[in-house]
Amino acid sequence: MKKKKYFIILIILLNTMFIFPEENKDKKKLKRTIAECASVMAVSQTNYWLKYSNWIEDWQYELTWADQKKRIFGLDGQKFDSNCFQTNWTHGLSGAMYYNFARTNNLNILESSIFTTLTSFYWEFIVEWREVVSINDNIFTSFGGISLGESFFQLGSYFHGNSGIANKIAGILTNPIMTINRWLDRKKGYTYKTPNKSNLSFYFGSFFLMNDIEEPSKDRNHFIGFNSSLNFLPKVETEGVIQKTITGNIKNNINIKLEIKDKSIDEISAQTQNVFFGKYIQYVKNGSNHLKGHSFLYSLFSGFDFYKKKAIAENDSCLKYKYIDESMLVDTPTEFADKLAIINLIGPYTELSYLGTYNISLINSFSLDFGLINAYALNDYSETEAISYTKATLFNYGYYYGFGFTFNSKLRLTYKRIDLGLEFKYQSYNSVEGVDRFEDKIKNDFNIHDTRSMFKFDIGYKFNILPVGLRLILEDRCRYGLMKDISKKHKETKVYVRMDVFL
Repeated sequence: MKKKKYFIILIILLNTMFIFPEENKDKKKLKRTIAECASVMAVSQTNYWLKYSNWIEDWQYELTWADQKKRIFGLDGQKFDSNCFQTNWTHGLSGAMYYNFARTNNLNILESSIFTTLTSFYWEFIVEWREVVSINDNIFTSFGGISLGESFFQLGSYFHGNSGIANKIAGILTNPIMTINRWLDRKKGYTYKTPNKSNLSFYFGSFFLMNDIEEPSKDRNHFIGFNSSLNFLPKVETEGVIQKTITGNIKNNINIKLEIKDKSIDEISAQTQNVFFGKYIQYVKNGSNHLKGHSFLYSLFSGFDFYKKKAIAENDSCLKYKYIDESMLVDTPTEFADKLAIINLIGPYTELSYLGTYNISLINSFSLDFGLINAYALNDYSETEAISYTKATLFNYGYYYGFGFTFNSKLRLTYKRIDLGLEFKYQSYNSVEGVDRFEDKIKNDFNIHDTRSMFKFDIGYKFNILPVGLRLILEDRCRYGLMKDISKKHKETKVYVRMDVFL
C-alpha cells in the first residue's frame, strides 16, 4: 500500500522540483491554450470512446459512484497498465503536444508543465473512466511531455526566429503548433530567445560491427541522423567575472539516429536533454593574443532516452494482446528484441570549461529515471522457466516498468578545427513489483535487473570552406540482464565513419 502512495507523490513532487519560472515579455494566452487543447482532446476522446471495444482487456470499472470512488480515491485504482511498448512510450509525444499548446501561447516552463500534468490527469481520470488510473501514463505524459516538448519548443523557436524559406519550412516540421499560433498572431511581433551558440547538422555514414562472440564483421552498414545543440550561456567576449543565476532553459540537445542493416532499419535511437535553472560562473582575462579563462555551470536537467532494435517476434509489437493465464501462452522461448524508453526525471548537471588556445569541457550528469525496460535475460530465462502468471507487460511484450539512474560523463577537447571526445554512460534499472493492474492474477512476480553501459571515443575535423565535417567514432556497448539466477551479457563494438552537413 505504501509503494502505491509513493508513486503518486513522486509524480507531483518531481513536477515542481526542477521547473522554475523564466522571463517572458509576450502576452500569455491561457484561454487559447485551453481552447486548442480542448479541440484536440474532444476528437481524441470521441475516437477513444467509439473504439472502446479495442481496449476491452483494460475494462475494470463501471460508471457508478461506488466504482468510480474506489477508482479515483482508492489506491487500488492507481496501477501500472498492461499496454504494449509503442502505446506507452508515445504518451510522451502526447505530452509534448499538450506542453506546446501552453508553451507556444507564451506560458513559461512551470505553467506549461502544470498544464501538461493536469491534461494527463484529465485523460486518465475522466476519459478512461473504465480503466485503472495508469501511473506510467501519467509519468510519461507529464515528464516526457516536458522533456520532449521543451526540446522541440526551443528548436522550433530557433527556426522561427531566423528568416528565410528554409527556416520557415524547418519551423513547420519541428513545431507545427508554434507555426499555427504564430500565424494567428501574424500582426504582432514575438520575442525569440536567441542561443549564443548553436550547432545543428544532418549526418550520415557507414559503420562496422565487431562482436565479442563472433568473428569481427566485415559487413558495411549505414546510418543517418540529426543532431541539434542550442546553448544559451553568456558569450565569452571580454575579460572579467560573471556570476549569474539563469532561469529557464540553459542548454538543449536533440539527437536522432537510424541504423540501416540489410536494407531495413535495424536500430532507432533518440535522446533529448534540457538543462534548466543554474548558477553560472565565468572568469576570463586577456592572454597574449586571445582570451583565456574558465567557467563553471551547476544546474538541473531532464531528458528522454529511446532505443529500439528491429522486432523479430510478432508479440514484440502491438498486434495482439494475450492475458497472463496458461490458456493463451506466448511462444517460448521468447524472441524479444532489445528496447527501452527512459524518462530522466531529474538530476544534477555540471559543466567545467577551460578557454585558451584550445578549449576543454568536462560535463557530468546524474539522473533518477523511470522507464519501460526490455528484460534482456527473458529470452534465455524462457528456455527453461515458465513465464505465465508474471508481470503483464513482461509476458506479452518483453518489457517491465523500472526505476533506476543514468550517469553520463563527457570530456571534449577542441583545437582550431579539430575536436576529440571521450564519453562514458551507465544505466541501471530494477523492476517495480506489487502495482500491476493484474496483480490479483500474478503468482510469479520477482525483481528484474538490467544495465546498459557505453564507452565512446571520437575525433572530428570541420572544414573551413564547406559546411561539412568528418568524424571517426569508436563505440563500445555492454548490455546485461538478470532474472532470478539466469543472466545474459552481451558486448559489441562499432566503428562509425560519419559526415556532418551543418545547417
